[in-house]
Amino acid sequence: MIDADRNSGARRSLGVRVRRCVLTRVVVLSTLFTVTISSGVAAQTVKLNNRWKSDQFLSNGDGRALVTNVSTATATTWIIEPVQGTEFVRLKSGLGGYLHTEGGPLEIGSIQPGWHSAMWILEPVENFVRIRNRWRGTYIHVEQGRLEVGAIQPGWHSAMWVRQAKNAAPGPDRIQADRPPVRRAAATKYFVWVKTKDAIQAGTDANITIRVRGKFGEIGPIKLDKSGYDDFERGDEDLYELGFHDIGEVLAILLENDGSGAGADWHVDWVCVNLEHQPDCRRGGNFFRIDNWLKGNSSTVWLTPTN
Repeated sequence: MIDADRNSGARRSLGVRVRRCVLTRVVVLSTLFTVTISSGVAAQTVKLNNRWKSDQFLSNGDGRALVTNVSTATATTWIIEPVQGTEFVRLKSGLGGYLHTEGGPLEIGSIQPGWHSAMWILEPVENFVRIRNRWRGTYIHVEQGRLEVGAIQPGWHSAMWVRQAKNAAPGPDRIQADRPPVRRAAATKYFVWVKTKDAIQAGTDANITIRVRGKFGEIGPIKLDKSGYDDFERGDEDLYELGFHDIGEVLAILLENDGSGAGADWHVDWVCVNLEHQPDCRRGGNFFRIDNWLKGNSSTVWLTPTN
């Protein structure tokens, strides 16, 4: 009986050692697996530069989210922290605090780990990104000249950003952008054709302005007016020559009606914008079929070419 008890005790002792060994291996493997996952998701330190207003950087102004044209070492520095197991990221300011929309507008401050309002997705657009909030589905933009979060139009350059990665070279602000260089072109001439609908009371005496967005920038608003001429009468096709810096391929236009004069509402049929070497709209160019009323004191959305 004594030998049997000893053998039984030996087996129990061996079993304990085996279980301990297995548990140790499980813990080690679990630890190695966790480290592998963490090391594969690295944070990135960047500056976020707006595509439309190329001198503007997303910034932390004493705890307020804003844009500034001063690229300081820490106020415009952001750490992109991946949210493990998802496609989302958190944006941590170099001065501390996270960018979020918990209260509605953009804020910078402390957050809770599960806040979807502090998670963002970076949507690639050419060499740029859009920054969309996970909770609200809205985008960060500067369409009105100030930093906002809200709905956007697909072609808005004001909602596109450059990620400028921090470089290891000497100097705290030495950065390398992940975008092609911005084109600085000489002045050129654009031709704008405007067709007023041939319909009852389609014409207007209001002031009409146009904004033109191109591949390399935006111009306007520019008033469409010919001295001594009654613009935008029923059925008229009016041509305007505009001289400004070359903005490259025309991507979108926006028309505005200031509501002045009698019969301010205007029924615009179409608009065409061409470069100087293509003066005839009927031979190509950027054609915008509108065929709609533009009420006084209102504007169109950004319109893209229909040809």
